[in-house]
Amino acid sequence: MTAAAASPGANRKNPLALAPAQMMGRVAPTAEGDPPDCAKPVERAVTAVDVRTALAGLSIEHRQVIVEMYFHGRTLAEIADLFAIPAGSVRRRAYYGLRQLRRVLLCDPVQAASEPAVTRSIPA
Repeated sequence: MTAAAASPGANRKNPLALAPAQMMGRVAPTAEGDPPDCAKPVERAVTAVDVRTALAGLSIEHRQVIVEMYFHGRTLAEIADLFAIPAGSVRRRAYYGLRQLRRVLLCDPVQAASEPAVTRSIPA
């Protein structure tokens, strides 16, 4: 066995050759052997907290559609069947929910405060 084959991460195409921390996604392999950027996991965590906080500010109808669509990967038709609503309602809820999320996450307090998310209750 050569020295290159014995070192962790020597063969990028073989996932078993990666170091355990790299397999868990904690450390990104670098091309030049530079130390990994330790700020990236922190930035991801802060972003996740920001997104969760923004989602909590949405109405339940908008939040349900956004979570099903983007976190669970469901299609419009699947979400419509799941909540027993028309596909057009799913599209509308996704549009207005994403619009409100965008305003909150992009820190546009004037727009976010002046136009609250649509909170109409639609009978199921």
